[in-house]
Amino acid sequence: MLRVHFTAEDLARTRVAATIGVAAEVYYSLELLRENRELPHLRSWRSAVAGRMGVDTRPLTSLVPVRGPGLDLLALMGDVPSLDHAVDNLLHAPVSRLRREIEGLDFHPGHLPWARRVSEGDREARQELAEAVRACHRLTVEPYWHQGRSELVALTTRCANLMLEGASICSCVRSAHQWSAGVHRCSKLLTRAELRSVSREGD
Repeated sequence: MLRVHFTAEDLARTRVAATIGVAAEVYYSLELLRENRELPHLRSWRSAVAGRMGVDTRPLTSLVPVRGPGLDLLALMGDVPSLDHAVDNLLHAPVSRLRREIEGLDFHPGHLPWARRVSEGDREARQELAEAVRACHRLTVEPYWHQGRSELVALTTRCANLMLEGASICSCVRSAHQWSAGVHRCSKLLTRAELRSVSREGD
């Protein structure tokens, strides 16, 4: 059980974000495609997208682990809304950061050589990965963004109201997250990206 304690000052500065950046949205779309759970509200999206993934998206889809934590594209590409800006961040990310984010993830054995090239900062590998992010964005996010954005705004409003009422801050998202008396309890370890999606401090 992970517990994050908030003071009154923390709560005053906390904001519920509508999105955590274009790169993370792209990667999470791939995780949703891989999940076995039946999600009725995503059924038509999955049907439209799944069959269109191909060679151009493979450099990124190959970096979705078979189990366990996923690749933290947020750490590599930032939480910027601009795809061009995010790609530029990836192309200039320090090799030490690439290695830190990739090492230890449970990739399919056949994808390990590719993951190693990326983690070592190979220039061509970075460029291929960047183009794959663009390709995945065109397929999984861009055509659905306006509708998804409105739903995200409604969801964050609901979560903000729940937080103010002292209820479960993300009961609308995951039952694993509970909010009570200034403490956010999570029964599973959160990635940095997931923590940002729960709350964000204002400037």
